Amino acid sequence: MKAIVSIVVLLVAGYILLAWGIYTKQRDLLYLPYKERLSPVDAGLPLVREHELVISGDRTLYSWFGGAQPGKPTLLYLHGNGGSVGTRAEPMRQLTEAGFGVYLLGYPGYGGSDGTPSEASLMEAANAAYDYLRQRGIPPDRIVIYGESLGSAVGVQLAARREAKALVLLAPMYSVLERAEATYPFLPVRRLLQDTWLSSEYIDQIDMPLMVIHGTSDQLIPMESGFRLFNKAAEPKEFNGIKDAGHNNLYSYDIVPIIQRFLMLDFQPRGKEPGLEPT
Repeated sequence: MKAIVSIVVLLVAGYILLAWGIYTKQRDLLYLPYKERLSPVDAGLPLVREHELVISGDRTLYSWFGGAQPGKPTLLYLHGNGGSVGTRAEPMRQLTEAGFGVYLLGYPGYGGSDGTPSEASLMEAANAAYDYLRQRGIPPDRIVIYGESLGSAVGVQLAARREAKALVLLAPMYSVLERAEATYPFLPVRRLLQDTWLSSEYIDQIDMPLMVIHGTSDQLIPMESGFRLFNKAAEPKEFNGIKDAGHNNLYSYDIVPIIQRFLMLDFQPRGKEPGLEPT
């Protein structure tokens, strides 16, 4: 009997230690910054410049900015949870070569920027970046909120509060809470999670055209998660499932012309009708 009690005590203690460890380290698991500061020139983007965006507490965020060609909108690019602006040189190149203006926001704690990442600090940064574009004289109908992966959650919240031409989401998730519950089904995630990123609670508040692009072979954020989020949004909207694409290789599938057509031609939905399962 004592042996059984000892085993139970050890199992309970182990479970508590595991839960405590994940609780205290959860932001280290969610945010995976590349901390070295890289310049656009070093990344092979001579026409893109670095911009120092200052937010509260005199924290400086090192972002990249390339101006739009005449008649093209400016994308407020909100990247995913890993890397930094410096690891998005190829997407930046493809988007600027298509004529888009791109403001690639440096997050707190990423790429040499001051601060630490959290839901609150990333949202503060996104709002500051939007305000900067407006201060430059770019009207809302020339700004596109553009989020990938975790940045899609930043974008959805920003779009629920600000005006823009459109919202474009690459590999979005229904919520971080949903993904955490799927990853750690044995833990009381709802009680432990600090940054829930509930895109599902904001998506029906956006008042602008929406396009979602998601790889059909995405193993990190399954396409079904992005489609559930898409289904909650109002029209006009468009869903594009990119056959065989994964989570981190969407730009290898020539998605920029899809984005360009959506933004430059019209906003009529051309993808799956709401309620139909993606294929």
